[in-house]
Amino acid sequence: MKASPRLVAAIAAAGCLLAGLIVWLVMHFSPGTRSPDISAEERSAPDLHSQPGPAEALEPFDRARPWEGLTPGNAPGRLEALQQDPIFWERVLPGFYRGWGTMDGPAAMAAAEQELAQRRATATRMALLGWAAAEEAEALSWIEAQPDGPDRANQMRNLIRGHDPADPSEFVSWVHQRFGDQDEDGTLLRSLAGLWAKEDPRAGAQWLATLPENAHLAAAAESLFATWGKIDAESSSRFLSEEMPPGSLRDSAISAFSRSIATLEPEAALAWAGAIGDAELRERTVDLVAGMQPAQAVPPIPGAIGLPEGETAENPDLDSPEDADGADSAADDGEEGLEPSGETDGEAIDPEDEPQDQGSS
Repeated sequence: MKASPRLVAAIAAAGCLLAGLIVWLVMHFSPGTRSPDISAEERSAPDLHSQPGPAEALEPFDRARPWEGLTPGNAPGRLEALQQDPIFWERVLPGFYRGWGTMDGPAAMAAAEQELAQRRATATRMALLGWAAAEEAEALSWIEAQPDGPDRANQMRNLIRGHDPADPSEFVSWVHQRFGDQDEDGTLLRSLAGLWAKEDPRAGAQWLATLPENAHLAAAAESLFATWGKIDAESSSRFLSEEMPPGSLRDSAISAFSRSIATLEPEAALAWAGAIGDAELRERTVDLVAGMQPAQAVPPIPGAIGLPEGETAENPDLDSPEDADGADSAADDGEEGLEPSGETDGEAIDPEDEPQDQGSS
């Protein structure tokens, strides 16, 4: 008796189902392959090794002014968000790091030092300025603890140029005492003179006069009087006339002062240049000042106004009494310079005329 095709097909299907059942039983109940028991909580927990953790929530902030509402806690998050747009980040970086520095100087400096090379100098300078504004002593101590070298010198110079100390005298004394002996090229002394010119130029000139003669003192005096002459020509000329004794320091100061007023007070500038005691410096300064004169400027005569009483200018531009007479008549027509008392017929020189420092601020 032959089996029907339907019976054969049923038997084959049953065999397949049986084979599949056997394989399933072996996979799930064999000691070497049985899966461990997993609780419902473990099944619902995320796989920390394969899934990233959720990002910490960052409160909305004004990206154009990210320093507003900045705190030590949200600064790292804002920094990460802002760095996603490098071009925009460069625009707000200075204000951000300065603001961060005022709240947490060490953290701001640490982050600034991780910036890309083209942004690192600006970031560290601004973070340090913010830090010094809030904790001046701590910022100075941090610089002092850095390894000696160009980086520390630049940090100190940038701080001097941009910082507004509560007590300039104490600040300058502290810096000069700790770093003065390392000032091989005189940049530190010139920076301190520039700080004095901004804060209290008269006190700065008096301070320079107390320092021992050295190769960089003259350059520091020039730095101070070049700025002072532009900010307040009256008081600076009065100081030179009445308070500064003759000598190399005064000669350097006069050289810088005369150049600072050359375009606004041409006659007085030449008169002061001619009063320099050192012949070589006098000749060089007169040439420089003459080159800055307006075309209609008239050279002063010996004994011209703007000099201390009894002091005359040696003016190489005047070769004869006739020249002197011509200059005298021009002066009688109203061309006057800075009086020894500091009075001037012109308006005060605008501080904004002072050239901006391109090294740093």
